This record gives sequence, structure tokens and C-alpha cells, in this order.
Amino acid sequence: MQYAGYAHLINQDSISAIAPAISAEVRSVTRKETIGQTIAVPAKLAPAPDDRLGHVLFAIKHEGINLQVLAQALPAIPEPEIRQAFDAAPNSQYLRKACFLWEHFTGETIRRATESIQQAYVPLFNPKAYITGQGQKNPRWRVIFNGLGTLDYCITVRRTRELQALLDEHLLQKATEFTESLPKDILNRTLAWAYLHETRDSYAIENEAPSEDKATRFVNLLKQAHSPRKLDEDYLVDLQNAVISNVFSQAVSFRTEQNYLSNGYLCAASSGIVTLIDGTADGIGKPATGSGGPTGTGKHRIVRLCVCASLYGWQRSPVPVFVSSGTVPARGPSKRPRAAGIHRATPE
Repeated sequence: MQYAGYAHLINQDSISAIAPAISAEVRSVTRKETIGQTIAVPAKLAPAPDDRLGHVLFAIKHEGINLQVLAQALPAIPEPEIRQAFDAAPNSQYLRKACFLWEHFTGETIRRATESIQQAYVPLFNPKAYITGQGQKNPRWRVIFNGLGTLDYCITVRRTRELQALLDEHLLQKATEFTESLPKDILNRTLAWAYLHETRDSYAIENEAPSEDKATRFVNLLKQAHSPRKLDEDYLVDLQNAVISNVFSQAVSFRTEQNYLSNGYLCAASSGIVTLIDGTADGIGKPATGSGGPTGTGKHRIVRLCVCASLYGWQRSPVPVFVSSGTVPARGPSKRPRAAGIHRATPE
């Protein structure tokens, strides 16, 4: 089997990366075709096996952007090779994207012959294929970085049919409109229940039933989730100490050892936690939904708390937003939004 693009780079260059969901293969076809989870291409369309840059450009053009692979494959391409390729085809948007990423991942500059590029800006991620951000223009290569976060910490989300269908529901907007129409006393009563329900769900992840004291501490944290605070070591340690009652399990800093979960999940290496958290804070500007377990014990509750804060920040609303995984209480108001268990709170 002869691969092309990302699958070829992973197999031939010993790149450490998750196998792409859709891989490109050379098959007996006359033109490019998508067959199930495979992009079938004729042999004439596939780059030569030893043409690393050719496979990078093939992947960017036909498979989209996979930063996990590109961050490792591009630095292995010598500057003269990528420079000559660009000088020969300065109008190629795929070469411009490759050069833009090459300079970022290597920290070096391509000494191109063309001083300025006159072509229109092109987005790094195709908005029709990915969930994208607002975008930052790079005038040197006329490329718009529109990923979620930064190139140092970029979350890649493909715009699948299922995800697009959910986005078309405008759940947060509907929740906003609904809650704004409710009387304040009903909204406050709903909020009190939702805080308690979220607390119980957060502890249930670790098969634990919180005591009244634990529940009260976590509810107080949820009430403060909408208050802006820098995502750093001090903040995450404070959160962990607040949700963990056993003083022997309370952290004083980011963990310094490797930890695991019972289901075999391997958390981020301790040596990379600072970089990971800094990238999260710089790129998203608010707590993110995945922190790699920076403090060890209590990571599930911290992550769920960060989800609440993130939704509030993304919504840019004067009142907090959070998601509860359960259904609404049986004795509550009869017309509450049930979709995704989304609730919004009144200001303190």
C-alpha cells in the first residue's frame, strides 16, 4: 500500500502523531476520489516517496491542515529547498501556507527572492471544513491564521455534518433569549438547582458523593466562574485545593511526576505542563476544556469548572453561562430549555 500526504509523512518520517481519520492512498483510479475514509489518487498525482515537501503540499491541498504532523515535518525541510519551491511558484497559496508554518515552527526566515506578495489573503484553515476563529493576518505571506487559539496551542475542530447541525440550533442564543424572558425569582431558583446538580455530576465522575461541606465549596466556585482571572499555576492550584478536602492530596504547584487515569489515559507529561497552560491562556484567553491534569487529583472537577467559565467568556454575556449534563428538575418551571442542559445565571 502506497500512502500520500499526511499518512506518508507519518509512516516514512517516524513522526509521532495520531493517524489521520482520512488517509490518502495511491490506487487504480483516473482521478482523485473519496472512498469511505480514504482519498484515492492516481499514481501520477502522488509525489515521489522521497519528496517530503511534495507530500506536505499535497496534504495541505487535499487533506487540510494537520498541525500535529506539519509541526514535525516542516522543520525537516531545508530552507534552500522550500525557498526555491516558493520562488518558482510565488502565487501558490499552498506554498505560502507551508512557508508561513515553516517560519513559525523553525524560528527562521526564508530568504525569498520576492520582497512582497500581492495576492489576496488566504485563510490557513478552510472555514467550510473547520470551525475557525476571527483570524490574524500575516502580511509577509498573506495568510490569515484563523485557528482556535494560537499556533503554539491550536485546537482543530472539523466542521462535520453532525457538528454543523448542532451549531445551526443556536443553543446558547436560544438559552439566552429564554432566560432573559423569565422572572428573576424563577431564574434564581433554577440557578440554585443547576449549581447543585452540576456539583453532584462533577463528583459523580469519580464515583464520589459530596458531603454538604464539599458541595458548598464547589457551588461557591461555580458562582465565581464568571469572574475573569488569569489562567496560571496559582489559579489552578487554588481551584484544586478548593475541591479537594484531603489536605494530603492538595497540590502546592503543578505536578512534577507522570500520572495516569484508571482507564489507561496518559496525561500530559509534567515537563510540558507550563507550556501547555501558557498556550491555553494566551490562545484562548480563558480556562480551556482540557488541561492535561496539571495538578493531578481533582482534575475532572477543575475541567468541568473551566467549561463553565469558558462558556461565559465565549458568550460575552453580562450573566454566567454553564452546562449541566442532566435534565431539569421535575417541580421547576414547566417551560425550561432542555437542549444540552444549558443554563444562564443572573448577576450576583
